[in-house]
Amino acid sequence: MANPCSCKFSFSDQRSSSLSGGMHIRQVGDYINLRPHMAHLVPSTPSASALGGLWFVFQHAGNRFALWISSITGKEELYLNDALVAVKRKIALTSVHEIALNGSMYSLELSTRNMRRGFFQCVLRENGIPVAALETEYVVPRRSLQSAMVVIGTALFVYISLKTQTSFGLTLLGILAWASISYAIFGRGSGYVIRSVSPNERQEN
Repeated sequence: MANPCSCKFSFSDQRSSSLSGGMHIRQVGDYINLRPHMAHLVPSTPSASALGGLWFVFQHAGNRFALWISSITGKEELYLNDALVAVKRKIALTSVHEIALNGSMYSLELSTRNMRRGFFQCVLRENGIPVAALETEYVVPRRSLQSAMVVIGTALFVYISLKTQTSFGLTLLGILAWASISYAIFGRGSGYVIRSVSPNERQEN
């Protein structure tokens, strides 16, 4: 993996700071000082979870570009070759990080396509040309199957209670227990899925 000897992270204002290895960062107003922040261990492949956050990881031109976003707080962390280089809070539906590296301008554009579905898309561009893209989506629980199981279980408990003259309290307790079991088996989502898409594909949702 190549080590960048000279790169510049270009944003909209004129505040600047330097990092080791000759890196130079010009930061926009909502970027955060790196010093108080603990860097994450960058995974080798993209991953996504409700608690662990979303990792958009790209291998391109001998470098690893990674963007992590907390699905809870909206905090973003930008990594280049596993080194933390920028931290900010996502306060808009779209955010762009630009990196000047080895004579090329790279950008990572993160877009919120559908908040309710957990639909995020991250596109890596080199000199304005899309080269790779990833998207996430929250796995929708199997609500129809869960509802069917609850209805069937409720009907069964009511039938048994009428046949055996079981008290209303015990019948209600049984229905609640069955509903809880149905939710545990069928109602839980399995979190996010993350997949590669065509970098030129712009999903409309």
